[in-house]
Amino acid sequence: MAEGEQLQSEDWARLFDPDIPSAAHRLLLASGADIYDAADAIEALFGAVPEVDAVAVWIGDRLEGHTSRAYIARIFPAPGQPVGSAERGFGDGDGLHLPGLARFAALRYDCPRCSQVYWLIGVAPGEPPTCSDDGQLLERVR
Repeated sequence: MAEGEQLQSEDWARLFDPDIPSAAHRLLLASGADIYDAADAIEALFGAVPEVDAVAVWIGDRLEGHTSRAYIARIFPAPGQPVGSAERGFGDGDGLHLPGLARFAALRYDCPRCSQVYWLIGVAPGEPPTCSDDGQLLERVR
């Protein structure tokens, strides 16, 4: 999200790309996550994992919607760029950050049964999550 960008609860639909009916990757958020958590997690995933271009956002066991890197870059442009501008890609450096540890870590989990790919941001230690399709425990890949 751009610095100072404020989302309201009615903005949930703004996070999701109406032209994407599905996505190969799933971003899992804890039950009770709000729109700010979702926006931060989407930004963190796209910033940390360049090969993910689209994602299905799940909160708990509920699918909220699908979004894409290109759509988020258009809706929430880099500071100083107009909405709809694609001159800078999502996750491009703004020149303000020094090299070092990322604020978020993107953790990849795969379902050993159906091969669905899941991404979690800031997972608490403990039991691994389960696949929303078949209930299988997910295996950590990275």
